[in-house]
Amino acid sequence: MQGRLSNKPSKQLQSFPWDSWKNEFSNAASLGFDTIEWLVDGNEDLSNPIASVEGRTYIRELVARHGIKVKSLCAHTFIDGKLLSTGPESNQAISHLKNILDWANALEVKMVILPAMDAMSLGTLFARERLADILKDVLTADGPAILLESDLSGRQLSEFVTSIGSNRLGVVYDLGNSHAMGFDCEADLSELGELVREIHIKDRKINNGPSQRLGIGGTPFRKSAQVLGLLGWQGPVVLETPIFKDWNEEAKHNLAFTRDWLTVLERSR
Repeated sequence: MQGRLSNKPSKQLQSFPWDSWKNEFSNAASLGFDTIEWLVDGNEDLSNPIASVEGRTYIRELVARHGIKVKSLCAHTFIDGKLLSTGPESNQAISHLKNILDWANALEVKMVILPAMDAMSLGTLFARERLADILKDVLTADGPAILLESDLSGRQLSEFVTSIGSNRLGVVYDLGNSHAMGFDCEADLSELGELVREIHIKDRKINNGPSQRLGIGGTPFRKSAQVLGLLGWQGPVVLETPIFKDWNEEAKHNLAFTRDWLTVLERSR
């Protein structure tokens, strides 16, 4: 996830690395990553490099120079819930979502992650109906797929996504967040099956505990890998992990941990 290959003193973890976003491509390449998930975080979105022709041109140059692809975009900007409100705020948010989909499409980004938790929670019937209407509107044109990361159980999320009836709608499953919310990751992954198009790697303690270093938070990584292997799952895996005091040290640990996790997944096929 963009912003995890930089030290950002006093900046939020889930924030665009304005001072170092260019360097993150070379940092990723030097460590052995192959992709960066772009981040639009709600802070000066119109100035984000992906929002302009010039910025996208420079991104393409960095992709070619370092061999680091940008396959997906996390639209964290919508975590404030305004997309699900009514009135002018909602209209502005819907227009912004369409713009982000256009930016992603122009850069040939295949997936846009839409958070559906916290203020964007799908826990009420109103929220689900509201989001369903929005998705049916924005998914009519050609463009990237939208992947939901939500606070619903696997069964509820599967029913919701299926009800939209679009092959451009899927799921990103965050192992750490799901564990922290008390969900059964194995049951969820089995229920969602091919709807899962991306996995976020994170380790959190149950009962909404904070993010931990991979391997100590209690997230059932091994069992989740085995389920995904049995399902024959293939897709991108994105580290949405803390950087603590040293991004480089954490990135090396996290990449090694995830490679071991992927080995378990492959052996379970």
